[in-house]
Amino acid sequence: MISRVLLLASCAAFVALSGCVSFDQSNYPADWSEVVADNSDCSAVNGEYRAQLSRQTYPHPQGDQLLALTLLPGEQRLNLVQSVSLSLEDNDSLVVSGHTPGGAVLVRQHYRESDGVFDCYDGWLVFRPSKVPGVRRAPDNPVVGLTWSDVAFRNAVDGSLIMHETGGAIGLAFLLVPVYAETGSWYLFERVPAPQKQ
Repeated sequence: MISRVLLLASCAAFVALSGCVSFDQSNYPADWSEVVADNSDCSAVNGEYRAQLSRQTYPHPQGDQLLALTLLPGEQRLNLVQSVSLSLEDNDSLVVSGHTPGGAVLVRQHYRESDGVFDCYDGWLVFRPSKVPGVRRAPDNPVVGLTWSDVAFRNAVDGSLIMHETGGAIGLAFLLVPVYAETGSWYLFERVPAPQKQ
């Protein structure tokens, strides 16, 4: 009985706090290019970036395609994506394109802020993968309760794309043990150089 009361109280606190968005940069790696400080316009992330990780604070098992897997609906062709371009227009429409090694567009997805997939907060482009059509939750999640994850993007001073992934869970693990956990990881993707004009 006590664990159910704890679960309900924790869930209520979680729901109240989950509406707040904040980005703690205190654990951002000191040896990486600095986060662009003075930028309230999220369209600064517009550009083309390599799909493969350049740097990471957590060794992600799908680092070769992490950017495409995060921003595009799951499909088999994503393993062919070499770069991903972002185009945020008027802070209401986000177009994400996956490119082949030759530069051709293999997959393109349009998102609207009004659908809750993304929004702009203090210069960070906040993206919610769980709201992307076609994304399925893992069926073997041992935590019964609430889970959440957000991904936020911003540029580094050198032009790279910074991805800050945060997530958490609150509930009962295996229906027995009360659990509350939060995670946060940093990833860096290199900007694809613009083609040279001849």
